[in-house]
Amino acid sequence: MAINAMDGIQFTQSELDWSSGCVLELNSMENRRLNSRHRTLKTGRIITHDPFSTIDCLVRNASDSGARIEIEGAVVLPSRFELMFDGRRRSCYVAWKLFHHVGVRFA
Repeated sequence: MAINAMDGIQFTQSELDWSSGCVLELNSMENRRLNSRHRTLKTGRIITHDPFSTIDCLVRNASDSGARIEIEGAVVLPSRFELMFDGRRRSCYVAWKLFHHVGVRFA
């Protein structure tokens, strides 16, 4: 079912995140992914090294090649950092940002 939003642009219901009221993932983004992502709701931690810092986050979906994370508050992220969740620590870089959601690709 298509939903009109943002100046008449149509999105399907699966393309909208009703909790935040913003468009998160478009079909073209889905088509560019190397692996399909699986919905999750796991706590994670972003680790930066220059300067050293840790930031709590939620991992909203994940695959072998990347993830979508959610960060609360105004946070400036470097383009590369480590993401720790599910007992693993992965090097990653930012693929896209939209408000408090960040798409990362694992290195």
